[in-house]
Amino acid sequence: MNMPYERSTNPQGFTGMGQPVEQSSNNTEINLIDLWYNLVDFKWVAVAILVVSTVIGLLYSTVATPIYSADVLLQVETKQTGGLAALEDVSGVLAAGGSNVTGELEIIKSRTVVESVAETLGLAQSITPQYFPFIGQWLANSHEEALGLAAPFLGLTGYAWGGEQLKLTQFSVPPEFTDQAFIAVKGEGRSFSLLSPAEESLGQGVIGEPLTFKIGYGIGTITISQFDAHSGMRANVVRRHPLSLHNGLVAPLSAGEVGRNSSMIRVSYESPNPAFAVRFLNELANAYVRQNVERKGQEAEQQLVFLDQQLPSIKEQLRRAEDALNTFVQSKGTIDPTLDTQRILGQDVELETKRVELGLEREKLLQRFQPGHPLIQAIDDQLTQLRSVRGGVASQAQALPEVQQEYLRLRRDVEVNQALYTSLLNGAQQLKVAKAGTVGNVAIVDYAQQPKRPFKPKKGQLLALAMLAGVFLGVLSAQALAMLRSAVRDPSKLEQATGLSVYSIVPLSQQQSAAEKGLRRRSDKVGLLAVAAPNDPSIEALRSFRTGLQFATIDSPNKRVLITGPVPEIGKSFVSANFAAIMAQAGKRVLLIDGDMRKGTLSRYFIQEERGDTKHPGLSDVVAGTVAFETALVKTELEGLHVLVSGSVPPNPSELLLHPNFIALLERADIEYDYVIIDSPPVLLVSDASVMGQHCSATFIVARYGASNVRQVSDSQKRLAQAGVRVNGLIFNGFIANRSGYYYGYGYGYGYKNAYGTYGDPVTGQASDKKA
Repeated sequence: MNMPYERSTNPQGFTGMGQPVEQSSNNTEINLIDLWYNLVDFKWVAVAILVVSTVIGLLYSTVATPIYSADVLLQVETKQTGGLAALEDVSGVLAAGGSNVTGELEIIKSRTVVESVAETLGLAQSITPQYFPFIGQWLANSHEEALGLAAPFLGLTGYAWGGEQLKLTQFSVPPEFTDQAFIAVKGEGRSFSLLSPAEESLGQGVIGEPLTFKIGYGIGTITISQFDAHSGMRANVVRRHPLSLHNGLVAPLSAGEVGRNSSMIRVSYESPNPAFAVRFLNELANAYVRQNVERKGQEAEQQLVFLDQQLPSIKEQLRRAEDALNTFVQSKGTIDPTLDTQRILGQDVELETKRVELGLEREKLLQRFQPGHPLIQAIDDQLTQLRSVRGGVASQAQALPEVQQEYLRLRRDVEVNQALYTSLLNGAQQLKVAKAGTVGNVAIVDYAQQPKRPFKPKKGQLLALAMLAGVFLGVLSAQALAMLRSAVRDPSKLEQATGLSVYSIVPLSQQQSAAEKGLRRRSDKVGLLAVAAPNDPSIEALRSFRTGLQFATIDSPNKRVLITGPVPEIGKSFVSANFAAIMAQAGKRVLLIDGDMRKGTLSRYFIQEERGDTKHPGLSDVVAGTVAFETALVKTELEGLHVLVSGSVPPNPSELLLHPNFIALLERADIEYDYVIIDSPPVLLVSDASVMGQHCSATFIVARYGASNVRQVSDSQKRLAQAGVRVNGLIFNGFIANRSGYYYGYGYGYGYKNAYGTYGDPVTGQASDKKA
């Protein structure tokens, strides 16, 4: 029997008498079970969210404008090479230091390159038709151009529906009106009208002819060379500001090195128009190569100018050195240099030549950098080292005869100037050739090709993500709703919060649920489960409550039992009706009273009320004195069970319960019946239960599995206590055993004999070969 219970351990893991035993001590597992059944309770909410999310994903993947991606492959050479070996020195100068790929990526996206592409393709001005919101562009893209103009949907000629052909030849506006959408409206024949961004008329124009208009404090002109559309169709005409044009074109552009130190750059562009993406990328690649070639040609030109400036002075120095040497030889006669003189001369010429070259290089760099630049500092360090080495060579020259020293000096000047002049002259010739044939250090490896399929949206992935989002949001919503409802599945939580004992745990009856679902209307007769299925687990649990009630009222002055609940729809009428039937089956004389005079539903278990406003007389009529007690009484099919339904709805149910006739009715019932069971209205909605409870010896609150929460039960207990009503215990209704982390024994803990003659568990109904 399900009497008030306390937790205790048992070697077999079963406490009996409605006592729960935890299947697992792992709180995490229990929490996961709770989460799962929260989802089960709100499964239709989760399913609805999943369906909505999936439909949205499907619609978006269908309606969204497809985006295509094209790419070009570029190569950046780290060192310029050519077919002539004579140009290697010059090419090394032109490509000094190699190429910085990161810098090249920025050059590709620079305004200089992008704006040159925009000018070539005419992207600074645009004319685009207006589409119907959300689905207009999708419908227009779905229309085949070969079929001509699509018929306007529902006569909406102001939008483009497919097949329109628009071409803008020229459009200029004052700077303050750039990036603003002017509106061109197709007129009859070859005419069109132009509206300002504020939709003010700017004039009428003819297709193929320029239209001049006044806007603000400036003048604008527009020439539309093609406008194939239905009359009334509107198109947006925009002149882009250079900065916004550059930002708009760069936004879908991406560039990056293919591999680390590969010197290969892949440039991609995304656009709903695949042909435009290919045209833009190929023109961008060509513009980038042209810019690179021009930049290299400018470097060669700058160096050539420097050499042309130095050559005359070096030539003059060479002439003076040769004259000085010839004069010296003629004055001294034939001079036969010694081996030491020749050796010192070779060293001195080499060092002096290097010094002069470094000096020229330093002078060239000073035209581009400040004296503190690292390159100039490095040259100064080399010059310092050369001076130190030349000091040693000079000390060796001082040991030679004076004639040999003078000859050595003059001969060195001639050879140094001659070598330097020859080097500069060759360099100038090479730079002229290099300038004429400059090809730059970048090359186009692969041009862009028009893609066959859109890059995005990827319908499969998008649909999978939408479904995944639907599952996540559905589960999250189910848990949120469960938290807001705070439904109780474990009756021990009610005991801990209220201090009340659970007298009975009534499992959910599938047979009762099926019977109620089959009713056409709420007032139809459903019948008693205690009569139709006396071995149902729910009835077995109420039988155990019968025994517990006998102990609870053993010393009470009367046998009046109030069964109430916090809110409607928790099954207290089901508990009251079937418990009264069980008491009658045990040989007791029982009066069952429907105390809910507002929305009483107890009659549906015993009588079939006719359609209309007329109700069977009951409690309200007897207390009001309009109907005799014997007339209102309903005699049921069970001997000893009489029912007093709620009756007609009075204007003041709570005040009616304070009438002396109500107390007289209860006192008469005490004489004629063994038990009086009152099914009261919800405690938290009206005060009727508090008034009735003052006249009863036992009061029980019904809570429902997965519907009631701790606060409802606790507030009900407090409200009854404020009226002086003591709550004896709780009845936990609608329990679902396979949704709990606990095991509960029902009835007396024995198996019952089913229709097949075998013994089965009263909760699950599974057969067992073991008798109790």
